[in-house]
Amino acid sequence: MRVRRRMTSSTDVASRSRAKRGGSAPPRLREAFVLDAAVHAFCRAGPEGSSVEELARMSGVNKRYIYEMYPDKESVFAAVVEREVSRLRDHLLSALVDSAGMPPGEVVRGQLDAVREYAVLHPERIRLIRVATHSRSSRVTDALEAAKGSLVRAYLDLWRRCYPDHDLSTPPLTEFFGALVWGIAGALVDLVLEHETDDGAELVDAFAGFILGGMQEIARRRSAATTS
Repeated sequence: MRVRRRMTSSTDVASRSRAKRGGSAPPRLREAFVLDAAVHAFCRAGPEGSSVEELARMSGVNKRYIYEMYPDKESVFAAVVEREVSRLRDHLLSALVDSAGMPPGEVVRGQLDAVREYAVLHPERIRLIRVATHSRSSRVTDALEAAKGSLVRAYLDLWRRCYPDHDLSTPPLTEFFGALVWGIAGALVDLVLEHETDDGAELVDAFAGFILGGMQEIARRRSAATTS
């Protein structure tokens, strides 16, 4: 599946329109304007290189109102990371539901293709999440871990359907499997963003094969340990 990249910029027409009406919008809409501006600012320069003044200018929302919503810039960063991580998690879980009943290989490929598709359609959102992985904020870390945990639980359900005789729910194996899928998804995202390509079918196939190989090797070793 080829997805056409949407070019995004903090100076595009949508951003200018938001800036014009941000100050008079309802509270929930103003908050959305601020978080949209935060995606642009933080994915480019991180929280350290951005300012509340910049967010106010980009969103059209008065700086004083931003401080009424958030006590500091770090709180804005945490809030926008929570929103974007939830969006990505929901996108992947939706793809997992759509692939119910398919063979394991197709399910894994579907998940990785959903990651690739999201990175192509929403590069700034993905870059923000990548920035967040280096954050020391406990709130940001908790948001990332919560999303990872919900995805790992969904993948464990997939494992149980594929290998009902080999329990993967013990902590070391769960952590390994979660790290495997999470790490490969991150590597796929990095390659898509670095090369700015919307043709990642070969990458998806290669990474899916790696994950499936890992699943099969775990099952083989557990089977050998059980029979020995």
